[in-house]
Amino acid sequence: MAIWEVCNETNSSDAVVSVVADFVKSIDAKKRPVTVSHHPNQYPYLRDIPALDLISPHWYQEDNSEFSLDQDVVERFAYLKTWGKPVIAGEYGLSSANWSQVSALQMRLASWSAFFIEVGLCFWNTSWDKNLKTEGASNIYLGKQERSFIKVLSDFTKQVPGDARIANISVNKPASVRAFALSSGNGYFAYLHAFTNHQSQTSGISITIESKTAGYATWIEPATGRVLATGKVSAGRQTLTVPPFLIDAALKVSSSPSAKK
Repeated sequence: MAIWEVCNETNSSDAVVSVVADFVKSIDAKKRPVTVSHHPNQYPYLRDIPALDLISPHWYQEDNSEFSLDQDVVERFAYLKTWGKPVIAGEYGLSSANWSQVSALQMRLASWSAFFIEVGLCFWNTSWDKNLKTEGASNIYLGKQERSFIKVLSDFTKQVPGDARIANISVNKPASVRAFALSSGNGYFAYLHAFTNHQSQTSGISITIESKTAGYATWIEPATGRVLATGKVSAGRQTLTVPPFLIDAALKVSSSPSAKK
């Protein structure tokens, strides 16, 4: 779907943005959504402009620890979500350098976490240079590993119905694992991050969910797409045992079982 971006990293007044947005809407027979992009430095001062259909900040991630990155994503976009409009980071990259030893992992954690809070990320790609350092906006390197991570996420998100919404989930060890969830009438989906341990498998974890449908649970490894475990799930509130996992894990509950990879 195409989107009109009527201003890029604009400092224009709300009135000017509204006039341009309303004019574009008046001549677009396809009624495509209209937005503006916001410079990262504007973030604390962003406000809702009624003429815009979605929120499109630019985000160049600081050198956040990979252990806290999922929570950083939640906190960064929380108040933008309160405006009741879709949120898509029209540029997402890294702040001080486009690649590091952990940048692929950081990208994976940010991408999965953003999806589960209903936020989209558009990667501002610089793949011809693995050592780009432009303080404040160094774009992001998308190599073989990064693209393989996104392929797994893309395959997963294709299975999530469009009516899925953020859902309740609790974890038995919240001091070790954070959990996110989406739910629809046809499935339940979750993402877990072991935010204190990236060196060895995390085990002994269980989650409490409320599935609207009975079906089959499939646990996958976001790094590879490998199936970690499968099982049956009943409708209603229940506690599920999470298979041992390294760094992060994802759950899909659907009416039919998934083929093991």
